[in-house]
Amino acid sequence: MKILGIDLAGSEKQKTGICILDKKLEAHCFCLFKDKEILELIEKEKPDLIAIDAPLSLPKGRKTLKRKSKIHFRKADKALWKLKIKFFPITLGPMRKLTERGIRLRQILEKRYKVIEVYPGATQDILKIPRKQKGLKKLQRGLERLGIEILKKNPNGDELDAITCAFTGWLFLKGKYLAIGDKKEGQIIIPSPIFYDRKKEVKFLGCKILISKGVFEPRSETKFWVKKAIKDCKLEIEKLKLKKPKFLDIFAGTGFIGVAILKNIKNSFVDFVDIDERAIEQIKANLKLNKISRKRYQIIKSNIFENLKNKKYNFIFANPPYVAKERIFLVQESVKKSEPEICWYGGKEGLKYIKRFLKGAKEHLKKNGKIFLEIDPFQREKVEKILKRENYRKFEFFKDQFGKIRLVKISK
Repeated sequence: MKILGIDLAGSEKQKTGICILDKKLEAHCFCLFKDKEILELIEKEKPDLIAIDAPLSLPKGRKTLKRKSKIHFRKADKALWKLKIKFFPITLGPMRKLTERGIRLRQILEKRYKVIEVYPGATQDILKIPRKQKGLKKLQRGLERLGIEILKKNPNGDELDAITCAFTGWLFLKGKYLAIGDKKEGQIIIPSPIFYDRKKEVKFLGCKILISKGVFEPRSETKFWVKKAIKDCKLEIEKLKLKKPKFLDIFAGTGFIGVAILKNIKNSFVDFVDIDERAIEQIKANLKLNKISRKRYQIIKSNIFENLKNKKYNFIFANPPYVAKERIFLVQESVKKSEPEICWYGGKEGLKYIKRFLKGAKEHLKKNGKIFLEIDPFQREKVEKILKRENYRKFEFFKDQFGKIRLVKISK
């Protein structure tokens, strides 16, 4: 494995940082100036991947940098903004020359090489490494803590940023990344924050599930019923002779339910649904970590069933936010701080999302389909009334490992 990191300068008169990174994370860095020198180096080294710090595309609707336009941001740039990562608009001031140079080099290189756009500032922020403005030694020590061996004694700022570019490329090849922006317009590759909190990894039914702040952690009670439900689904699939059973993991959070289904049920297909962008990123990371084929799932950002149109499923798994307003005092302070309300708060009596879910779920269930819905034990009677009001006729409540009602199974 050989990755070339390029911290591209806006002009051939300025230094462009270069890093050649191998599979052992040994970084050989130096500076070049002209495009010709860069292209000659690439022809000589023949890297597996080229990671460039420069805009490699224009915003949709803008064909040139020369004409006046009010369109300055790509979706990728807006995503950086949402992540609170500082950057310069790619069509303004000195960034114009860098953008022109980056696009020109990309058009030459992509005919023969895999080229990605990266942003070292974003990588450094996500991995909690000081940017070069905070001091080159601090940046160097931060990179070395990642396991990178920097072969040059006193690398300059351009070279350290080039090393960061190459390391981002290494993460890309390892599948430990997020691609932000629109694929057709142009994406920026950044590290997945989830991969850098290894203490937040849990194992479940042969899966590795990574958890980051801002996404609801799977509880032991949920794991208990999910394990039993998956066994139940296997028997039902065999009984009905379903060749390609379709599952819905709604209020998906980390996506651990859907990932466990895909890992344990042959030929299954899962739609993952959540409204929170952080959960969407978490699901993507866990699918990559568990090496799930993209042909076996779809991730849908939706407010419950809003964006599911006429989709129907053999099995629906739902773990909605159900902590009641009246019982909020029971929620641990650590949960309140690390997991936002959208993950666990269910409004008055904790039934806000359960009501909306049960109102629409029957329209998305195939003949002989099953719904597995987690509830709070104290909600049993009220949930039963909702089920009857919504004309669900076949349902049964089940206890968790602590002997408390935790699950309702609904059959069509």
